[in-house]
This record gives sequence, C-alpha cells and structure tokens, in this order.
Amino acid sequence: MELLITEKIDSLNLDSSLAIIVAFRAGKMINQIDVINFDTFISEFAMEVVKEKITDKLGMLLRVHRDIYLNGSNLPRTSNLNLPTRSNLQGICQDLLFRNESIQYLNQMYTDLGDQTIQSEYFLQLLNYINAGTGLPGQG
Repeated sequence: MELLITEKIDSLNLDSSLAIIVAFRAGKMINQIDVINFDTFISEFAMEVVKEKITDKLGMLLRVHRDIYLNGSNLPRTSNLNLPTRSNLQGICQDLLFRNESIQYLNQMYTDLGDQTIQSEYFLQLLNYINAGTGLPGQG
C-alpha cells in the first residue's frame, strides 16, 4: 500500500514540500484507506492538504504584511489587519481562491505564494478583499 500511495502522490506532480506532507499524513491514515477507492481518496486528501498549506502560507503572509507595512508605517502601532466580521481565513480562501478544484492549479498557487510572497497575485487578491471589508490601506 505504501508504494501505491507514493506512486499516486508522485503522479500529482506536487511541489516537493507538499508531496512530503501529503505522503506523511496519508501514511498515518493507511489503515483507513480502502483499495477500491484509493485513487479518489488520495486525490481528495491531497487537495485538502494543499488547501490547508495555502491557507497557512496566506496567514503567515498577512502577518508579515501587517508587521512590515502597517506597523512600519505612520499608522498607530495598534493597527491590525483584521478579517471582515464573521469571517475566517479558511472560508475566505475557499470562496475567493479555491473555486478551481484542480490539484495542478492549487499546486501552482502554493508555488507562486512561496516564490512571490506578498507580491503574489493570490495574496494581493486576498489583501484587496480584506481591505474592501476593513478600509485599511493595502500594499500592491
């Protein structure tokens, strides 16, 4: 079964760091994986892991943006980049960025966020969405 997991994850052509995370987590769930629906399970599982890692990366980039551009500006040090009321980052990402349910698209988004960081088109989309809800100035 381990070989099947490895081959399936390899076929997804994920960023190497994502592939390692998916393989590790899938290995921990090996007893729950049914051979009959194995392919679908691993594909869906990988999508959820990639979405989680994208959301984590965006949260980190929001903190970096806040620390550099808001606290480093002439705004009061107590300024904060808050999500719109009754929102959470996972929900915003799902509605704003995760509309395309393709593992290749999500992998490209993850790679772009790693390469471009706060200049990534995906981060800028999120920042514009948040700024529209909070009225805080953005960087872009």
